[in-house]
Amino acid sequence: MSEIYPLSTTIKIPNGKSYPQPTGLFIDNEYIQSEDKQTLEVINPGDESVICSVYMATENDVNKAVASAKKAFETTWSQLNGKKKSEYLHKIADLIKEHSDHLADLEAIESGKPKSTNAIYDVLHCADVFDYYAGLAISAQDGKTIESELSKFTYTITEPYGL
Repeated sequence: MSEIYPLSTTIKIPNGKSYPQPTGLFIDNEYIQSEDKQTLEVINPGDESVICSVYMATENDVNKAVASAKKAFETTWSQLNGKKKSEYLHKIADLIKEHSDHLADLEAIESGKPKSTNAIYDVLHCADVFDYYAGLAISAQDGKTIESELSKFTYTITEPYGL
């Protein structure tokens, strides 16, 4: 399809709820149209209805997204200590949990999974993964250097105790 679509639409869920849904590519912290404005219909596998149309990335769009992610890593993320990274990852997990009902509605309609069992499980599992990696950011460095502050060097040594 080549029709130009808005960068967001309202999705109606079979349970009567409606949600605003971005449809653009998320690059440089904003939603944008793809370079060639091509879209793809997202189909509900349960009834084969069109949920919405989303922009498809071109090779140039992917290159822009990779460059943006690399810049964010080099200028921001890599400059944070483990504690701050952990705080951000826990915050993402908390937001996923806070909006789990909404996210499970969207997962159910997009995947065809039942919301009350599979979709909500997938959403909450996603939050668990962010919490897991948040813990690793500060605590599971087992015998390696541990970034505590950029100005400090901290390390652990595994040694027997007591003999």
